[in-house]
Amino acid sequence: MKRGYPLMSGTSSNFSSHLTIDPLDAPPLRFKVAERLEKMIADGILKPGERLRESELAAMLQVSRGPIREALQLLENDGWVEVRPRLGARVRERTEREVWEYFDMRSALETHAAGLAAASTDEAGRRRLAQLMAEARAALDTGSIDELREANRAVHRHITVLGGNESLTLLVQHLGRRVYAFTQRTPHRSREVCHEHEEIVQAILDHDADRVVELMTEHTRRNWLAYQEYARKAPTGEAARVGTISETY
Repeated sequence: MKRGYPLMSGTSSNFSSHLTIDPLDAPPLRFKVAERLEKMIADGILKPGERLRESELAAMLQVSRGPIREALQLLENDGWVEVRPRLGARVRERTEREVWEYFDMRSALETHAAGLAAASTDEAGRRRLAQLMAEARAALDTGSIDELREANRAVHRHITVLGGNESLTLLVQHLGRRVYAFTQRTPHRSREVCHEHEEIVQAILDHDADRVVELMTEHTRRNWLAYQEYARKAPTGEAARVGTISETY
């Protein structure tokens, strides 16, 4: 049985003081569909430039075309999809400049977040970071790339959380979803990333902010260079064309 909550004080006088509001149900289906489609784009299942036909997507996700249409509008607003009159929707192709900007912004934000983490006195958070790093090392030893990549991402996420700036954490998470669409194309770097994370985490635990900034800057630079190398070799449509290193970094 749902429990009602009194309307907060300070709301419009048009409402009765005894009015109650029921808790919200699960998110509307369009948000779940949009989340699924976004992941399919980020994972490369739906490729840049690919047509997104409502009927095919509806059959694939086993929903009606209404939530598909609404989800595509959400994804268009968020920059994942472009919808053209009479031509329908397709996965948006990123320009070389856009891709570089994502990496550049992520580098700046995550480097700052890591510096904040090094100054953190949250002992529980620091222990959690050490635990996540241990789990990543364990995944490295098992040889499972999928487990290692997820463990690496968990370490990265917690470094930002440990910094204690919630607004910054939300920005990094939002941007991280976009960058993931490109970094996940370079799974061969997973082992290197784990070793780089070990150095970063140790510097954080040592409260060495200068060292953390230096290491995180180099770490994000290597991510960008790895993506550039992938993009140069990728077939047309698999990746946004990127410029030379001297043009962008």
